[in-house]
Amino acid sequence: MKNFVKVYEDFMEADISPIEMLTIAIVYSFEEHGRECRMSNWWLAKRINSTDRTVQNTINKLVKEGYLYRKQDGATRILSVNVDKFCSKNDIFSDEGNS
Repeated sequence: MKNFVKVYEDFMEADISPIEMLTIAIVYSFEEHGRECRMSNWWLAKRINSTDRTVQNTINKLVKEGYLYRKQDGATRILSVNVDKFCSKNDIFSDEGNS
């Protein structure tokens, strides 16, 4: 069985490329399941059918523009989505629990 990643409408309305949108959606899918995104560039590149370098550049850009947070745990990078960057548009994330 294949795994699926939700691409929320708020991600689609952001001024970002499709690869950036998929990267954010993958990182957010970990958060939805209560896990940290500790995946390597190679792992992410395989999921979005891209290269390690493209993933590295994409993550750097998304961090710089405030869409993602990046922190280090020793040699491991941990990514998380800055949901406030998206909530200011439609508040979809704050309404999830009220459905």
